[in-house]
Amino acid sequence: MYMADNILTREVGIMRPMGEVSQALLAAARELYTPEKAATLSELAAKAGVSGQAARMTVASLARRGKLLIVREREVDTRNRPVAEYAPVAMGVADVSATASEELQRACSLWVRR
Repeated sequence: MYMADNILTREVGIMRPMGEVSQALLAAARELYTPEKAATLSELAAKAGVSGQAARMTVASLARRGKLLIVREREVDTRNRPVAEYAPVAMGVADVSATASEELQRACSLWVRR
């Protein structure tokens, strides 16, 4: 019976309610977001009060489910590579579309010049 309920739940699209860690990370992302700068994974974990491992797993899940977006990358002192900045979907959509249109415009101008 439990397996049948699980299969039905997946087919219909009914999902479990968000857990405390997910809610805390989304609230932290909303609070730390500005148009100029969004939160990194470590900043989200610190603000939400969860471990780095829990934040890493949950942020990946939230991004996969479409609740968080990677809006840009930035350099930090603690890593050699740029880190992703995350924003809730409602707040980060304008930044992503502006960035995408700028990149498309730049690519088209480079293509026309050739």
